[in-house]
This record gives sequence, structure tokens and C-alpha cells, in this order.
Amino acid sequence: MPAHLRVPLVAGCAVAALLPVLILRSDGSASTAAEPLALAAAAEASPRTMSGVLVTRSRLGGDRPTTSRSSFLLAAAGDQRVVNSPRQPFGEDTAYRAATATEMRRIHPPAKTRAIISTGLGPAPPDLGPDDHVLRRSDAQIVIALAAAGDPRVQPTTHAGRRAWRLRAGVPISKLAGPGGSPDHLEIVADRETGLPLLARETLRGKLLLERRVERLRFDVPAPASAFTLKLPRTPRPLRFDYDHRNVPLGRAAAIVGYAPLVPAALPDGYRRSRTTIARSAGRSGNEGANPLSRNVVTTAYRRGFELVVVTTRCRRTRKPPCSKTGGFPRWSDPIGAGEGTVVDERPLALSEGALAGSRARLVIDAQAVPHIWALTDNLVVTIAGPLSANQLIAAAGSLQPMR
Repeated sequence: MPAHLRVPLVAGCAVAALLPVLILRSDGSASTAAEPLALAAAAEASPRTMSGVLVTRSRLGGDRPTTSRSSFLLAAAGDQRVVNSPRQPFGEDTAYRAATATEMRRIHPPAKTRAIISTGLGPAPPDLGPDDHVLRRSDAQIVIALAAAGDPRVQPTTHAGRRAWRLRAGVPISKLAGPGGSPDHLEIVADRETGLPLLARETLRGKLLLERRVERLRFDVPAPASAFTLKLPRTPRPLRFDYDHRNVPLGRAAAIVGYAPLVPAALPDGYRRSRTTIARSAGRSGNEGANPLSRNVVTTAYRRGFELVVVTTRCRRTRKPPCSKTGGFPRWSDPIGAGEGTVVDERPLALSEGALAGSRARLVIDAQAVPHIWALTDNLVVTIAGPLSANQLIAAAGSLQPMR
């Protein structure tokens, strides 16, 4: 896979240190040692667009700090544009439009490849979606999930006048990162209303390694469709990749893929379906792409303002479309994972209701991965992921039913 398409890792985050104690009841539901004390997002109406500047200070890889700036524009529909300082060598500018599932990428000199156009992108993992390595909005999802569970490591705060959640946690030093390449303490401040990471700091023995801070945040700025495009250089010609996801009405998905996709009946208040895509073939998923080829994938995105929950279904077997009952049982691992070389904490989950009742299911709430559940039924591999607590994920997974 080209380097620009690799999934970035979330550096140095602990598993056990960030997890509340999960108690599975006999009926398959769950509670936590700290029951929910507050919801992850405010109920009031969310803005439709936001823009700002991300300032990144880094000492990773050397003692001399470097500073870079990136301007961004986001729409609640999923569109985004990120433009980096032109003085940043090999920097990248990106623009993504959800309506066309297309991302444009402009790469700064002296790179030989100057532009890339990716079409057929999914909304989010486990399949390739819009680039998140600059804003790292996924970093805030664990904070929101833990806040929803009332975890004491997350506290309410204000940041630049915004109501937010603050996570402070010690984390183990990664032995693979080299000297000074991994933190022992992590701090993330997540905006309550939008789920944007307003501040992220990584330190090692009190010394700053990396800081990412949002400045000049504005809301409901004008954002026509033309705002989410880039002017690309004509030479050399842009490289083009197509990842085969196509937007379709949810009611048509079953006729196309040959099985009824699963839809949730118990998402938290405010979430509404925004987009469904199908892909006959979507490549490989999971850490290091270790899973079988994904076939007949249905992905549905549910949005509440800027927050995103994604449900996916794909065939478990690889022979005879759409989802054959023959062909053996290929080995599947977590389709979402956390990136190459990273292992997350999976907890067995017994679901007694809905389409996943009796399936092999796993719950993942871990600082190195989007909070999610993945499960294997007789014919399908299923994921549900987003900024939800363990209880909310379990309720949503237990409510999944075939689309009629």
C-alpha cells in the first residue's frame, strides 16, 4: 500500500489505564463500575460548518521543535478540506466531498507525485475513507465514549470558551518508537458539541513531545460545494485510485449485494442516517490487511451534527456471491483494528437480542481505536463504530435487524 494511504497510529495510548470496569450481565447487556454521569454531546442544535487553524508543535525525532499550521473547513454532512503551510516540504492538502465519495490530494514539492484523486471512498473505517491524519478527529472519540460512561479520568472543562471534556492519563512507553519517540502521559481535550479535538498533548517525563492545538475556531461559515475542491497541478498527471464504494439508497442495497443489510433501532437521540454505500469488493481490512478480501460491503453512516456512527456488513465467506453458505470459514480478525503492529484490547460480548444474537462478538473501547463492536454471524462480518460508550454500543448492536 502506498505510504500516503496507510492508517496512522495513535501514539502511546494505554489500554487498561483508560477502560472502565465492564460487567457483562447474563442477558448480554452491560454496565460499568461508573454508570453514565453525563452524555457525550449536548442536545442542542449543532452548527452546520466549522473552520479553524491547527497548530502543531513537535519534538519527535529531535530536540529542536518544529511548528506547522493547517487551516481546515468541515461540514456536518462529512465534507472536509485541510490546507497545510506551503513552506512545509512534502506537506499535503486534501479536500473531500461526501456526496461524490471523492478526495483530492495536493502534495507539496519536492515530492515527485504532485496530485492524487481517490474516488469510491467509504465514510470511515474499516474501509478506506477520508484522510484523518492531520485533524485526527478519531482521537476525540475515545474521550467522548469515556465521558458518556462517566469515567473519572475524563472531566468537564472549558477550552477557549468552549465546553469540553478533558482526558488526562499515563500511558506506557512504546518500545518500538525509539528513544524520545513515545510519551508517558497523554492529554486530550474534546469539544462537547462537535467532537473536535481542541488540544492534544503528549509528554515524556514532563517534556513536550507533541502538541496539537486548534485556534481561530469559527462556526456556520459559508461553505458551498466548491469549497471542498482543490486546484491540482496539470503536470505530472494526478494519480487516480478507485475504492469501489458507491452511494445508493438504503432500500436498494439488498437488491445489489444479495442480502439484507443490518440497521440499528437504538442509536442515541439525534443520530440520523446520512449516507449508504455499497462495494462489490473493498480490499482487505484489519491490522496489516490480514483479513480476507471484503465482498458485497454495505456501509451506512449515521450523523448527529459532526459526530459519526458507522455500521458495516460484508460477506464472511469468499466463494459464490452474494454470501455463500459454502466455502469454509476464512479467518477474520477485527476489521477496524488500530493500524499496523498495534494490538487493542478485545472483550468477548454475549448478545442475546437482534440479528447478532448468538454471534461471536467483541467489544473494543481502547485509546488506540475508534470505539466499536465487531461480530461474525453465519454469513456476515458486522461492525458498528463511533463515539459511543460501552452501554450505547451494546444497545445499538443488540438492536440490529435486517433491512426489510
